[in-house]
Amino acid sequence: MDKDLLFGFIVPRGGVSPLKDYLWKNTLLSLKQQKYKNWVAVVVSPQTEESDGHIKYIYKEQVGGERANDVYPRIAMGRDFLKAKFNPDFVGRLDDDDLINPNLLIELNTLLKTNKRIEIISSFKYPAYDILAGEKMYIESHWLPGTSFFKFDKYFDIHTKEHSRNFHKLIEPPIQSFEMSCGSNYCDFPDLFCRIIYDKRISDKLKPKATGSENFEVNHNVKELSDFEQLLNYYKNYKEYLNENTLA
Repeated sequence: MDKDLLFGFIVPRGGVSPLKDYLWKNTLLSLKQQKYKNWVAVVVSPQTEESDGHIKYIYKEQVGGERANDVYPRIAMGRDFLKAKFNPDFVGRLDDDDLINPNLLIELNTLLKTNKRIEIISSFKYPAYDILAGEKMYIESHWLPGTSFFKFDKYFDIHTKEHSRNFHKLIEPPIQSFEMSCGSNYCDFPDLFCRIIYDKRISDKLKPKATGSENFEVNHNVKELSDFEQLLNYYKNYKEYLNENTLA
């Protein structure tokens, strides 16, 4: 029997504020609720935190110079740490304000062990929760989102060089159509992650008939996001706090 795969996450933490720390705590909770246990997450953090089980911390200050706040050096730090210490089979980036599906890795392990041609896992269509509007939705993107998993030994650099809107050009063979569910080495995985929206500028773009949303198609007729419902309740309980601290 094939051994279980080792998955890695790279989490480049952004600026520190009460709101960002609040959002990060729920992202961290979604990681710790993974039912699959063979994974590691490296968090490149702007503040001192103790490593805890699957979660390993390194520090943004180590980047140095004017690029200390740039996301790509932080991702590169996480990539190099994973390569040196763990060398996982697949690696994905996770933003520090989004949720990873708690059922994700157990399903990916089964899928990838039986479909060895697959080298990229992503979701062109993914759920989102707008904290400001209290609204659930599905967003269909015209490019691969940043939260995508790649076979680590082949796509070692992909997260560190380009915005995710260009990922489809960099994989081999390039993705030609965003309507397919699976290509020769790519598989579209539903509900891989849930995007959390708390910025009014983004929230406004995703409203029905909004201008400036040409890169997205949004379905607002969503009653529940089953794999994320328990975590979304956390935001509902703190809606007043979040509204007061928007863009903090």
